[in-house]
Amino acid sequence: MNTAAAIAGTLVDPAPSDLLFPAARIRPGISPEEWPRFGQLRWSLSYADHSQAATACSFNWANVPEAFRAPLMRAGWAVINIPTPDFILDKKRSARPFVQTRTLHEVFRGWHEFGRWLDSEGVTSLAEVNREAMESYAFTLRPKGRSWHQDQRHLSSLTRLWAYAPYLLPQDRIPMPPWEDEGASHADYLGERASAGGEASVPVIHPAVMSPLLVWAIRMVTEFAPDILAAVRERKRLLARMAPTTVKGGRARIREHFTRLVASGQKIPTDIRRAIEPTAGRRSAGATTAPGDGRMPVAAQFLAGLLEVTSVQVSSVVRDCGDEFPAHHFGRGAPLDVPITAKIGDRPWTEKIDFSHVPDLAICLAAAALVVISYLSGMRPEEVVHLERGCRSTEEREDGTVRYKITGRHFSGVSDEDGNTSEEGEIREDPWIVIEPVHQAIAVLEELTDERFLFPYSLTTKPKPVEIRVPIANLAMMGAWIAKFIAWANEQSQIHDRRHEFIPEDPDGAVTLVRFRRSVAWFIYHRPGGRVALGVQYGHVESAMGESYADPRELHQMGEKSQVGSSERRPDGLQRYYGLAA
Repeated sequence: MNTAAAIAGTLVDPAPSDLLFPAARIRPGISPEEWPRFGQLRWSLSYADHSQAATACSFNWANVPEAFRAPLMRAGWAVINIPTPDFILDKKRSARPFVQTRTLHEVFRGWHEFGRWLDSEGVTSLAEVNREAMESYAFTLRPKGRSWHQDQRHLSSLTRLWAYAPYLLPQDRIPMPPWEDEGASHADYLGERASAGGEASVPVIHPAVMSPLLVWAIRMVTEFAPDILAAVRERKRLLARMAPTTVKGGRARIREHFTRLVASGQKIPTDIRRAIEPTAGRRSAGATTAPGDGRMPVAAQFLAGLLEVTSVQVSSVVRDCGDEFPAHHFGRGAPLDVPITAKIGDRPWTEKIDFSHVPDLAICLAAAALVVISYLSGMRPEEVVHLERGCRSTEEREDGTVRYKITGRHFSGVSDEDGNTSEEGEIREDPWIVIEPVHQAIAVLEELTDERFLFPYSLTTKPKPVEIRVPIANLAMMGAWIAKFIAWANEQSQIHDRRHEFIPEDPDGAVTLVRFRRSVAWFIYHRPGGRVALGVQYGHVESAMGESYADPRELHQMGEKSQVGSSERRPDGLQRYYGLAA
């Protein structure tokens, strides 16, 4: 086994004040006062996640039965601080000297469940655990109805606990699990697994969902984007014009503006996002109307930017001048002065863009670009989310055609100098070759924000956990963006009477980023019919991917499963796809 140089020959028994992680492994930007300590019951594992798209991840030892809490916490500290024993390293796909954040959480959850089972069986210490107990526990897992791989990970967590036994106090050790005996396997206790797992086990986005989703995403990126980006710029301009401090004469300026609006038959702008209905008899959070006066909340930021005053001054005028400006003088919304150029059919896609709707439209636009890039490039989720400004380029070829390229990071198989999986990845030596809509989607994202990364955290209004200070939105947020975009697209399909473009609910659950790569592989292989000549579109995608991946079978095996071995069952396009890559 590896020697534990950090432990210097002693057994693991850290003091409560000892650091949970070595200082060098804590993500930059976190002050030493915040660094987690061993004695804290809630371990913030995210502190050691250096990914630009890290998410909050913690484990609460208070939920572990008291008899096993301290021993398992000491073992957890060992897993974090001592290099992985050779027994684990030698196992397939386990060659990482130090365990990643999410795997740590899985290991601790496995220990937690084992501790609860031991407690229910009347066992009071790890020293009492024998092989018979572990065997009995293993047989309790499958009836719980989880996936085979989840149960396998639970057993693997106990293997890891045993592998660290030489570094643990005698009372913290367990014997070798029976599934690690020569000739034994997890299947002896869990049964044979139903599938190979991995990307091939991810459900394909249903064709009836993917077709209209792609239609709306491409329409959003190529047609609606100029109008939305103009609204984003105008909103940003107005916010920049808001006065930082109280302006002398500002209240008079606001009253004069309101008076001119009323005299000309116009309405005072309001914030329709904060008030779907007039605030009769109540006062909503942040509302700027008097309780019970029936007025819509005023668009304070919009007016403050327009008049170069503070939003507080706008709110105070509305509050103090109820008799002068009653409810019927207030309109519904605060439309921005931007032209609407795009259409759906022969009608403008919207009559106006409201100031309060811009943040949601920006998220929908980012989600549409996310769908286009993820689906039509075949890139892995982590490769998509780490795309940066300036990643796109073009190459004009001698035959007059244009090749669209993306330069970015890849993560699969990338390790640091110590053999750990690199959370930062590395720049891919060969750019991805994509089709024009992907190139357009990236151009839209570059204009949408000023951030370094194309999918920044700043697009969401959800506050960041204290321990996570990252520039990239995480996969859960992006899933929420896609859901918001689908809801918006379906609303538009009703408004414009385009029921054939309604995006139905996917029978396999939410449309998430991890499903796009699997889905495009399936679609290329099966070539379903559908709207907007999708088969032709897939032909272009197929060719581009053939240039991007050294071995396209890596992508195609997700779509064709067992049929890959039967050449006579491959469509001509698949044969061409293999040829292009070669």
